Amino acid sequence: MIMETLILQRGINPGIPYQEPEGTPGSLDGFCTLELPDRDNAPSLSRINAGTYLCIVTHSPHLNEDTYELQSVPGRVTIRIHQGNWAGSVPDGYFSNVEGCILIGHSFGRITPPQQGETIYQPQLAVMSSVSALTSFMQKMQRQPFTLQILDPPIAS
Repeated sequence: MIMETLILQRGINPGIPYQEPEGTPGSLDGFCTLELPDRDNAPSLSRINAGTYLCIVTHSPHLNEDTYELQSVPGRVTIRIHQGNWAGSVPDGYFSNVEGCILIGHSFGRITPPQQGETIYQPQLAVMSSVSALTSFMQKMQRQPFTLQILDPPIAS
């Protein structure tokens, strides 16, 4: 059996205005993705480095569900593809549902994160319909392992 390879292309998507601290939009096999900004692979603050990773289904006690987990991510542990809306830079005042994982959705939008204590957020970039997107992705992949190739945005010349 030949393992499928999927490509996650990071970068600015046409028509999606965003500021870098709001996260890194991308696309994965017809789905939208959102990751933390690039902060040199710093745990809990940064997206992971571009590269090729084996993805297998494991159970997440934190999320209380089975999701795809990226294996052997240098300097990181338990990096998953999962549901959520926001991947903003918390030190820059943005809200985030991740500490390095990849959020998946059906589209992009701008929505306001929930108030946290005294912190009131402004609308920020988000992936939409994340729960149904994750369900669709898991069904499409039939829980089979796959190789994920993550590509950084092309450098503008």
